Amino acid sequence: MTMWKGQGSDYIYFMPMSLTRVNDAMKNGITNELDLIRNKEIWPEFSDKDIKVWANEERIDILSITKVPDFLAEVDGEKLFRPSYIVSIPKGFERKTIKVQIKDTIYRNNEKIIERGEGFYFLDS
Repeated sequence: MTMWKGQGSDYIYFMPMSLTRVNDAMKNGITNELDLIRNKEIWPEFSDKDIKVWANEERIDILSITKVPDFLAEVDGEKLFRPSYIVSIPKGFERKTIKVQIKDTIYRNNEKIIERGEGFYFLDS
C-alpha cells in the first residue's frame, strides 16, 4: 500500500490478494505460478461497500474508487495484469495513520467465506 497527495484529494493505492482463492485454485490442479496468475478467479474485486478507510480512529469518507490494471509480467507476448485499486480520500489527515480495510466475500460449496485485509500508512506532512 502506498499514498500520495493530489491536487484536491489524497490517494491510496493497494493490490489485494486472497489466500482462500489461491488455495482453491491450487486444490483444483493449478501447480505453477504462471497458470496461477493467469487465473482471473484468484484476484478479488471490490466495490465501495467492501473498502473502508480510517485516519487514526476516525472513519474517512471515500471520494472515489478506481480499479487499475497492475502489470505482473509479459509471457510470449501476453501481458498479464491483476486488479489493483486507487482510493481517493479528502485532504487534511496529515500526521495520522491511515488504515484501509477490505472485505472479500467468496461463495463455495454453499458456504460463505469472508476474508478481511488491512493495510496501514503513516501520512507525513
